[in-house]
Amino acid sequence: MARKIYAWTTTGFGTWEVPSDWNNSNNTIRVIGGGGGGRKPSANGAGGGGGGGSAFAQANNVVLSPSQTIYFFLGSGGNGATTAGANGSNGGATWVNTAANVVTTSVTFGVYAEGGYGGGSTNGVAFGGRGGSSVNSIGNLKFTGGTGGNTSATLYSGGGGGGASASGIRNGGNGGSSGGAGTGGGGGGGSTAGGSTANDLPAGNGGLQYNGVTAGGTGASPPAGGAGTAGSTGGGGGGGGGRPSAPGIGFNGGAGGAGTEHGPVNFVNNAPGSGNTGAGGGGGGGGGGASGPGTQTGGAGSNAGFRGGGGGGGGGAQETGGNGGNGSNGIILIEYDSLAKPRSFSVIC
Repeated sequence: MARKIYAWTTTGFGTWEVPSDWNNSNNTIRVIGGGGGGRKPSANGAGGGGGGGSAFAQANNVVLSPSQTIYFFLGSGGNGATTAGANGSNGGATWVNTAANVVTTSVTFGVYAEGGYGGGSTNGVAFGGRGGSSVNSIGNLKFTGGTGGNTSATLYSGGGGGGASASGIRNGGNGGSSGGAGTGGGGGGGSTAGGSTANDLPAGNGGLQYNGVTAGGTGASPPAGGAGTAGSTGGGGGGGGGRPSAPGIGFNGGAGGAGTEHGPVNFVNNAPGSGNTGAGGGGGGGGGGASGPGTQTGGAGSNAGFRGGGGGGGGGAQETGGNGGNGSNGIILIEYDSLAKPRSFSVIC
């Protein structure tokens, strides 16, 4: 009995016709929403908070009929802020409804995963956006996305790391918080939180992959500074960006690692095949801060890894804060054991 997987990565509305070999006794529908975008800090301010990662939701053994039309919406990642003092945008929810072209409200008819929230600010203090909640999602199996990293209220602090999206085995890791020395927090990983920073310490490392073993990206070390490195495939978080050793431009955070939620990358956009399941996307690292006389620019928070991770927050600066990183888009996966019988052949001599 062959295992089949259908996967979608293009955002927006869509439909799917149930194949003739659909198996009501052995199937799953999995969804991840979009991650939240990171905040861009105001001039002469502290760094921006990271965006939250999406929730994960799964429905088991959904009863469908061959040739039935099902409806879905795939959520996009929230944009990182590019205007000074602006919050990151929220990520969109992803849902599948087997009965109507509206958001599903019951696991009997589908599944729903809440997207991550953008990095924000209250009374001038930046905070990380919360992750998509399992409580607000619908499915037989649900996990919560990681919350974006907060930032120090200290002027010119680095940005907070983005939260990782949840996966089919655990909650996403939270983004690391930034310290007051201008170094960015690490992006959350598929299994652990990104590293936080304190005064005059290296930027935070990205959290571990969903397997809990493979490291995420590396944060930059003072005094030389430098950009954080990208996270590893499988949901490793990106490393935080460093502060410059002399007045200048803060360094960017590292990108979050791509998820491996549907195995080989060719099985996307309604292409049948077989693969394995794993992590959602890792969060992007926060940008480094910058201070001193003259024009100073904070480092940009990094974009999140593919599949639902949150973007890193921009670093604070005397003149221009860094842009927030974008959250990543979600994904839809439908998997089942085919009821089709193998072909038989006769040999005529």
